[in-house]
Amino acid sequence: MQVLIAGGGIAGPAAAIALSKAGISSVLYEAYPRDTGDAGAFVTISANGQDALRAIDAEQAVVAASFAATRLRVFDPAGSQVADLPLGQDLPGPRTITRARLSRVLREEAARRGVPISYGKRLTTATWSRDGVRTHFADGSHADGDLLVGANGIRSPLRALIDPAAPAPRYTGLMIACGYAENPPAFAGDGGYDMIYGRHPRPVPARRARGPGRAGGLRAAAPRARRAGRRGRKRHRELGAAPARPLGPAARPGHLAARPPHRLGRKSRIP
Repeated sequence: MQVLIAGGGIAGPAAAIALSKAGISSVLYEAYPRDTGDAGAFVTISANGQDALRAIDAEQAVVAASFAATRLRVFDPAGSQVADLPLGQDLPGPRTITRARLSRVLREEAARRGVPISYGKRLTTATWSRDGVRTHFADGSHADGDLLVGANGIRSPLRALIDPAAPAPRYTGLMIACGYAENPPAFAGDGGYDMIYGRHPRPVPARRARGPGRAGGLRAAAPRARRAGRRGRKRHRELGAAPARPLGPAARPGHLAARPPHRLGRKSRIP
């Protein structure tokens, strides 16, 4: 059997590794060039994710490329610590790695097991017959196989081919901003996650993942900002909801200006 896998991010290489372990050959097709740099943000691999990697004998490669987190600390906007929680007591603690590096590690592991990888192959459509499946790519080439696995994102053209009535992806209104802090606050530690609540215009938690060789990663989530005029504000009041405000300018690291999905008043306590 020959399996064609569209998508060389995380799911695609993981599927190729699993198929190789089962004795099934596959070919991996990735839309982007070989080197896409540090595309994407960082990801956290919890105990269940590590267990899945262990099942396909890829855990050690990912562990070697990531760093462990042993605690979660929470700070208020002034930098005072309000919580310090241990991680990984009953189960393996989380591992942190950038998405680009995780994808690269899994592709290298798949290649080490003999899985061919073709870059610059963006799938456009596919056709099925009694002989199998034929995939067509944007560069005009095609490939034949017995089975096609779509691992090329939520906007994959395979979704509509499998089920034309399938719901299209929709924006939920949540934004996540990620980046690296070159000069993190002095109280930030290594080997864990720091949750820091910002000041303006409303508090928003920002997660910092500290690991060796990096100053730190910042990640904050907030609903999409909307500009509301007088009518919009009045309408929000009639509905019993506060009007959304546009995102303000970002302050220094650890104090991100955004509106959180929940409110924290002056007397609210951070759990």
